[in-house]
Amino acid sequence: MEHDQGLSTNNQGIVQVNKDSVSETSKVVGLEFQGNLDQTLPKSVAWDDRELFIRRAFDEDPKKGCELLFRQYYQNMCSHAVRFVYSKEIAQDLVADIFCVLWQKQLYLNITTSYRAYLFTAVRNRSLKYLSKEFGKTDTNVNLMDLDHASSLPTPQ
Repeated sequence: MEHDQGLSTNNQGIVQVNKDSVSETSKVVGLEFQGNLDQTLPKSVAWDDRELFIRRAFDEDPKKGCELLFRQYYQNMCSHAVRFVYSKEIAQDLVADIFCVLWQKQLYLNITTSYRAYLFTAVRNRSLKYLSKEFGKTDTNVNLMDLDHASSLPTPQ
């Protein structure tokens, strides 16, 4: 699938950047790209520079910025979420929801910290919210009669 601004998606849903569009974007940010563009930036570039590149992409085209943000952090965010929910599928759903909300509510406009810090905090919070709902289901199904009966039992000494 071909996107505007030099982005395309392959049959696995991975966003790829065309060399010409990266050259134009890199001139704006002041970065040089070498070799395979499967990597968003060279490994020698610091995280702050990667964040700056994504921030500039958001300024040019929010859709491109979201795609770059997704590409940069999706896998790591899923791995982080699995540590909380112990399910790859649930983790992927939680991370996808985070990106959907980020796009739909245009939350990327309000991020003043690093995108990485924001996204990983969102993963933690969303995972904990999911867990509280899951465990909360068993707590809300307690029969009030059982509670009365339990309160009349003698306490251990």
